[in-house]
Amino acid sequence: MPLLDRVTTLIKANLNDLISKAEDPEKLLAQLILDLQNQFIQVKTQAAAAIAEQHSLRQKHANSLDEQREWLRRAELALSKGEEQLARQALERSLSCESAARAFAEQRDLQSQQVQILREAMDALQAKIVDTETKAELLLAKRRSARIARELGHAGQGREETGTTLKRISRKVGREEAEAVGAAAVNEPDLEGRLEHLERDERVEQLLAELKARNHSVTLEEPLLLTPKQPRQVS
Repeated sequence: MPLLDRVTTLIKANLNDLISKAEDPEKLLAQLILDLQNQFIQVKTQAAAAIAEQHSLRQKHANSLDEQREWLRRAELALSKGEEQLARQALERSLSCESAARAFAEQRDLQSQQVQILREAMDALQAKIVDTETKAELLLAKRRSARIARELGHAGQGREETGTTLKRISRKVGREEAEAVGAAAVNEPDLEGRLEHLERDERVEQLLAELKARNHSVTLEEPLLLTPKQPRQVS
């Protein structure tokens, strides 16, 4: 039947192959799940009708057997009353009921097979739906994981760029500090030179004082002997 053919096609569909070939696997799986659910509803409806027909055939078979037995009883009654012709007619009706019962039994067995096929199709469809839903969930989970990984990668790249920027700024600040120290050293007067200048001024004052003192004790013709500079004591 066309319905079972469609069901068989859906059940035998290779999900992995379909997913690998689909441009949008998520959309494909969603559509496949919808198709499976629709087919499941149709199979379930047809199975319910088949089961109802199965019960009807069982009842008709049972009724035919009851009628057969009734016509046999009537044939026996007619024969007991000497109505052989009437008994013959009753037996013919009994055979008709027996034939009908046999036909109903055959139809009942075929219907039972059909019901079994539909039930198996329902079970297969249900299993296929669960399998497809599982694969769809896994696919979505993989996509979410990939998206998170990409976002983390971008965030990591941003952190690296931020770290690089901070290092660059730190190096720049270090250079600026070094340049500031260098500029301060250049602009600041030489300490050693200032000290030597003070010492020289002090020596001049000392020599001047000695010269003044000597002017009071010697004549102008006497040579001026300056006291040599004493070396500084290093503590």
